[in-house]
Amino acid sequence: MILKVIEDRVLVVPIPEEKESEKWWTMEVRTEKPIRWSVISVWYWRTLENWNKEIMDVKVGDIVYFTKYAPDVFTHEEKEYYSIKQSSILAINCED
Repeated sequence: MILKVIEDRVLVVPIPEEKESEKWWTMEVRTEKPIRWSVISVWYWRTLENWNKEIMDVKVGDIVYFTKYAPDVFTHEEKEYYSIKQSSILAINCED
């Protein structure tokens, strides 16, 4: 099942951090909230107070950074997801 968010919400998942071991690379997820997040779902626009529509600044695949307590956590089909408002995003990674 595909999850879609509405209005100014952005659905994100944590990006595992890479750690170099002595013999090989391993992927490890931090136990505290990760710093980097990947956008997996975003609505096309958000509605402003004057009822005009504005295109969202983020898109699926973007890597975003936001405040520690910004996301709302929920579980769907035994997987944990995080939903945040676009206004809580501090920066978008632009390494293209």
